[in-house]
Amino acid sequence: MEKFPVARRSPMTDAVPAVAPLIAALCTFACANSPTLVDGVYEVEASVGEATVPAQLELIKEGAEYRGRLTVMLGSPFHVALGSSSLTGDTVSFSTSSPATSLALTFRNDTLRGQLMLGGRAVDLIGTRVEGAIVSSALEQQVALAPFAQGAVSDLDRGAAFPSLTPEGTEIYFSSFDADFGFQTIVVSHLQDGVWTQPEVSTFSGTHSDRSPAVSPSGTQLVFASKRPTPGQTDARESYDLWEMVSDPDGSWGEPRHMSEINSTSSDYQPSVTVDDALYFTSDREGGLGGQDIYLAHPGGRIENLGAKINTDQDEMSAFISPDASYIIFSTSANREGHVGNDDIYVSFNQDGEWTEPRNLGQPINSFANEYGAFVSRDGEYLYFTSDRHPPTDIYRVEVRDLLTRR
Repeated sequence: MEKFPVARRSPMTDAVPAVAPLIAALCTFACANSPTLVDGVYEVEASVGEATVPAQLELIKEGAEYRGRLTVMLGSPFHVALGSSSLTGDTVSFSTSSPATSLALTFRNDTLRGQLMLGGRAVDLIGTRVEGAIVSSALEQQVALAPFAQGAVSDLDRGAAFPSLTPEGTEIYFSSFDADFGFQTIVVSHLQDGVWTQPEVSTFSGTHSDRSPAVSPSGTQLVFASKRPTPGQTDARESYDLWEMVSDPDGSWGEPRHMSEINSTSSDYQPSVTVDDALYFTSDREGGLGGQDIYLAHPGGRIENLGAKINTDQDEMSAFISPDASYIIFSTSANREGHVGNDDIYVSFNQDGEWTEPRNLGQPINSFANEYGAFVSRDGEYLYFTSDRHPPTDIYRVEVRDLLTRR
């Protein structure tokens, strides 16, 4: 009896020498016509009509997916966060951060061509991979920060932004929206056995565009922005107004009340409330310092602009005020000291009734993309914020540690 099987030739074995050249030829053809997308750095020219400016593409590979950024030198660097979304032939489509709407790149060997849609205008791109160049460590650090509660609060088919938690930290309200921010809905997720539930549309939202919820420090008031019809009207508004709700004895929210004593003909949104019922909010109303400004509505009804220490001629927005008003966290597009990317998050402290010079919260909180919509948990342990570094938009959480200490 044979202890081991004896190898025998077969018709398939005999055919291998004959088909090998054909297989090699097919492989060569397939490889030549498949995408050659390689992570690394690409030097790019960006053209809009007759104008051409330098740009740079940096890509990081994460499994089968790609993350990265496109930086276009439009006066100052303008960044677009990227995430690969689909592949057709040798063309890769990317999801993008705001205000870009789409990007498609065709890769051949170490060259690329493509088109970026930015603000309704087409930007043509052509570039070459830089041999030996590697993406910046800052980019890797910023991209490595994972979204909060992936699969529930974050990683929705729609974007997630403007988180606000109840004082106990067992409910989180936030805005859910489509890619163009056209219609927003306020949803809520519950913490059950240490796991966040799938978000549900809040009882007061879903019919009209609602956004940026803010739960008061006591948990008995919720202020939000909405385009719903104002009292006595039937048509939805073009801009946002502020509305408030007070909790009923059974813990449910009462009917929304239009805050007519605060609202203007412009958009008023992104509220935050102190223990003394002072309301901070964002508005592009007339009389500001430029763009969007942050305002304070005192309990007695008086409204004031926070002034030049906080506001600039650029956009300042989405303020979070600490319950005792000892510090304010806000987002700005202005190129202040320490600025990292597009919209960055800063903190300023109330010192004898005056705001200190705003300080950038640094990386990895701020990235090359847009950061805004900050919220600090009632126990002071965690900072939640919004970022589109992983398009479309997600909510992130970091430990506060010494972020909010005066220096």
